[in-house]
Amino acid sequence: MTTTKGGVIHLAFKHDAAFSGDFKSAVAADRAVVTAIGAALAGTDRPFIATGGTPAVPDRIATEYDGRPTTADAIDANSPAARAGTDEMVLALSSRRIRSAVLRLPRAVYGENDPGFTTSLIATARDKGVSGYIGDGSQRWPVTHRLDTARAYRLALEKAPAGSLLNIVGQEGVTIRSIAETIARHQGVPLSLPHRPRPTDTRPPARSGTGSRGTRPTTRCPVSDDLVRDRGRCLRRPDRLRRRVAGDPSRSGPCRADA
Repeated sequence: MTTTKGGVIHLAFKHDAAFSGDFKSAVAADRAVVTAIGAALAGTDRPFIATGGTPAVPDRIATEYDGRPTTADAIDANSPAARAGTDEMVLALSSRRIRSAVLRLPRAVYGENDPGFTTSLIATARDKGVSGYIGDGSQRWPVTHRLDTARAYRLALEKAPAGSLLNIVGQEGVTIRSIAETIARHQGVPLSLPHRPRPTDTRPPARSGTGSRGTRPTTRCPVSDDLVRDRGRCLRRPDRLRRRVAGDPSRSGPCRADA
């Protein structure tokens, strides 16, 4: 959690608890934080920027208009859409004179010293001696650079209107195969033959509103940042994932032009 000029940026989530099977307690803790911040900022017109996950929508590109949960989903902390329900709690704080906004991030936020999804793929390729992918590799995942993401938070803190819900993506969708091929080429390991999902892997695509928790490697989940671009804060730049997996941090930076 970071504060500046009386505003709040909320980045934390108990991923360790969520990934160990206690997702409900992680959501409950997150909602307790949102409630406490809301109580502290009520009536101040100060900014509160929270973090969500981009939605997965079958058969098309998701936008900011997707992933809004039903009332039941928003209430049930054990629902796959529970984090999207927490996003709605944050947005509702705008009625209490808080300039609240939610930035929805893709799973693949990458960059130098990034401990996340992209780095884990590289580490797995090094450890196993092969770079692999599931199915035909045509699944498309949105990506963004970590420094572009930081810039987005700064801009949201300064300018985002109350009640804003914004997707922060640098590329709408990079195929899993292209990521695996680039890792293989630059890490000096072979590309594995396609792994066909087992029957237990062939469930329907994650439903709209699940965010990164519901996203599987077999899921196609391209995401657009149309509202961000429409508001003049475009993060769309040439893809830097190729440079990132090449292990050349000096060339893997974000866009230099300010939004």
